[in-house]
Amino acid sequence: MKNVFRSLIQTFPTVREVKLSLTLFTKREWIIFFIALIISTASALILVYKINARISTAVPVPGGTISEGVVGAPRFINPTLEISDADKDITSLVYAGLMQLDTNGNPIPDLAESYEVSKDGLTYTVTLKNDIYFHDNKPVTIDDILFTIQIIKDPILKSPKRVSWEGVAVQKIDDQTVEFTLKKPFVSFLENLTIGILPSHLWSEVPIDQMTFSELNTRAIGAGPYKITDIQKKSSGIIESYSLSAFKKYLPHESYIQHINFTFFPNEGDLIKALENGSVDSGSALSPINAERLLESGLRIEKTVLPRLFALFFNQNKAPLFTDKSVVQALNSAIDRNLLVNDVLGGYGIATNSPIPKNKDSVFVESFTSQEERFAEASSILTKNGWTKNDAGVFEKKSKTSTIPLSFSIATADNTELKKAAESIRKQLETFGALVEVKIYDTGTLNQTIIRPREYEVLLFGQVISHESDFFAFWHSSQRNDPGLNIAMYTNAKVDNLLESGLKTLDQGLRDKNYRAFEAEIQKDMPALFLYSPEFIYAIPKNLKGVSMDHVTLSSDRFLGVTDWHIETDIIWNIFK
Repeated sequence: MKNVFRSLIQTFPTVREVKLSLTLFTKREWIIFFIALIISTASALILVYKINARISTAVPVPGGTISEGVVGAPRFINPTLEISDADKDITSLVYAGLMQLDTNGNPIPDLAESYEVSKDGLTYTVTLKNDIYFHDNKPVTIDDILFTIQIIKDPILKSPKRVSWEGVAVQKIDDQTVEFTLKKPFVSFLENLTIGILPSHLWSEVPIDQMTFSELNTRAIGAGPYKITDIQKKSSGIIESYSLSAFKKYLPHESYIQHINFTFFPNEGDLIKALENGSVDSGSALSPINAERLLESGLRIEKTVLPRLFALFFNQNKAPLFTDKSVVQALNSAIDRNLLVNDVLGGYGIATNSPIPKNKDSVFVESFTSQEERFAEASSILTKNGWTKNDAGVFEKKSKTSTIPLSFSIATADNTELKKAAESIRKQLETFGALVEVKIYDTGTLNQTIIRPREYEVLLFGQVISHESDFFAFWHSSQRNDPGLNIAMYTNAKVDNLLESGLKTLDQGLRDKNYRAFEAEIQKDMPALFLYSPEFIYAIPKNLKGVSMDHVTLSSDRFLGVTDWHIETDIIWNIFK
């Protein structure tokens, strides 16, 4: 064997022989040699790179800072009192609930280790995780949960969340387990459990009638992924900025982004200037015109369709004109929804004709290719039902005793987007052959003197569909009168039954079937003409990764999955992941 090995070694040239060979190279051979050497070296490097890429992965690592600009200033960093978007932004990061919403909007455990739902849907039993802490390093306990729900339900506090907890009993089973008992099934109850938990060892020392004045609403302590490290105020006392840092004890893991700094601005114009000059590098809930401006400046824009539906709601009690279904059908054909999306939203939205929010992949399919086709169809519907155009070009319908013109008013809020939408609709319909008056009201007047007493002929307004139970609030006949939200004053016994069933059944397949039937009934009866859903617009740093915009109902929902956002990454071999 030794002889074989010695023989094999002798077949290789010695160093002296290699040097001698190199001295005999011609200039041409040297060129060929160096080209071959470069090719072989490059090939080897490419091969090593490809092998490394196959067996390794870029993984997020802690590091990096985000500077976020927000319009408005926070007042209540408190899940039981939060009101403004600024409140909700900070609260969503500082506090944690038993449950949280994932990036698809589904409830998953947060402080909870697990949960069970009884077969009748009336009892929810939740078990806490071990080793969960508030930012002051005090452990989160069942008593903190009981305290939080107790003060939400206390009428003295007047918590905006109180209505969600009416009829819910809470009981401590043991030091790790809490039980919630409902009077009737409520399929969205797990979302109630996303409410942030207050530290009772701090808040219990504050009289409930003094809670709105407590410094704990500003220097808040929760159990969420970020803790407050600094607050800057103006000389007037208004909060100017918040600095948050990743909470190392947050489970399942510390956030990768180590710092999120918030700066507050009085209006969107100032926020846009700050984004353009780089004093902040992210901002949300932007208007379409400003989104285009930021795109031109080279910033990254993320967007998603909001579950908000803007529609024309008809009041037959104030305008008997709309008891003639042909009128509503004609208006439905005459209005160009895609034109509204482009003119009003700058293309940042989708057209719709459904009471159920759609995503960007469920785009409304337009039946017409031109305004001429649209108006021809609408005119055909009216003429078949006895309507004719008068000398002024306005449709009217004559009876034995009177002549009814196609004339009505649209009430809406003093809001830039809604005013533009109302004016666009007015122009479209007047070109078609209708007389339309637009009435603009400030928000308070609109709510108190127009919507609540149902003093409108047509209302241009929006609905926010946070979860399935909202369909009941907006369309069940029991909600027709104030304080109900059925602003079309719609009545349909079949729809009532479908909505009642949807609130009770835990079978997702059956609920989906019910809501498809509900959608079909609304589209058939046309108590409203659904127009469009806007998009949520978020400017973020180009190097920020892991952001998901799949489910945004409120502005603060942009932070769903924030613990997985990252800027810094490292390359590791897969076997060490």
